[in-house]
Amino acid sequence: MSEEKYKIFTNIYDEVTNAEDLENENEIITNEKYIADIKVNFNKKKIVNLLKKKKLKIAFAESCTGGLLSKSITSVSGSSKVFKLGLVTYSNQSKIKVLKVFKNIIRKYGTVSEQVCLAMVINLNKISKTGISISITGIAGPSGGTRIKPVGLVYV
Repeated sequence: MSEEKYKIFTNIYDEVTNAEDLENENEIITNEKYIADIKVNFNKKKIVNLLKKKKLKIAFAESCTGGLLSKSITSVSGSSKVFKLGLVTYSNQSKIKVLKVFKNIIRKYGTVSEQVCLAMVINLNKISKTGISISITGIAGPSGGTRIKPVGLVYV
């Protein structure tokens, strides 16, 4: 993502998150284990209105959420002006075929990894050509987690 698009996304993110809902000021924590740990409830109407105002389009590539992000945005009247594409790539096969994630990346790092999430968003951006592309992969539970990759681990 270009620095300019990142700044726009950050500004939109800041505008749609509610500061009182946060446990601390650093709601997005980046480290080796997590790409992002986001602990907020977002206002979908505000997101749609801000995207309209800034004349931006958004696309999602979802795995563990199974289309919930896309459903949230498209439930808002007028979202067709900003929502360009929503892909549910739940299986490894769909990540490989649709999003062109290389098999060796999945084999080496696992489906739930920073590397796969990054490959998903890079290729989603190529497909959608939107101002904002977001990918998400994780272990939603209630089972399927391990000690190294527990239920609740999500990369955005």
